[in-house]
Amino acid sequence: NIIDNGTAVSYTYAELMPNTEYSFRVRSKNANLTGAWSNIITKFTLLEKPQNITHRIEDKQVILTWDSVVGATSYTVYRNNEITAANLTDTTFTDSGLIETIEYTYEIKANNAVGNFSPKSEPLNISLPTTLEPTYITSDLTLYADTEYGDVYVQNNAKVDLNGYTLTVEGNLIDESGRI
Repeated sequence: NIIDNGTAVSYTYAELMPNTEYSFRVRSKNANLTGAWSNIITKFTLLEKPQNITHRIEDKQVILTWDSVVGATSYTVYRNNEITAANLTDTTFTDSGLIETIEYTYEIKANNAVGNFSPKSEPLNISLPTTLEPTYITSDLTLYADTEYGDVYVQNNAKVDLNGYTLTVEGNLIDESGRI
């Protein structure tokens, strides 16, 4: 197709297909003459960005999956704008060694063998939930609750080893001698 661009020195060709090769050349003209064609410039459009990114969390790991991109031969995963994994040939990635309550932002780019790539995917923000493991405390402690006043009573002067943890009671904690 020949497109007459008038006297403008630039042209934008819109609605291009992703991962498609296009060739262009230009020439000048005036009212009397038409110049020679320039050398042909051939370029590929960008790949489509990865879509439908999902995740699941298992044992402080984030497992990402996404739809494959037509023409892509590999993928690059970014965590917090840094490359976390490159040249992945599968549409699944497991990120491990993560810290609870920290928010991580993931983005993915598609790449192909000729150096073409996609824009980054839409960001996916993930925070690992806090998982507190139960701590079991052994003791000869007997507690009785006074539901009328909200107090908890310790019976028999029991010794409590909390293994470095704190026992929190809403109300008062009172042993039989009234010392706690």
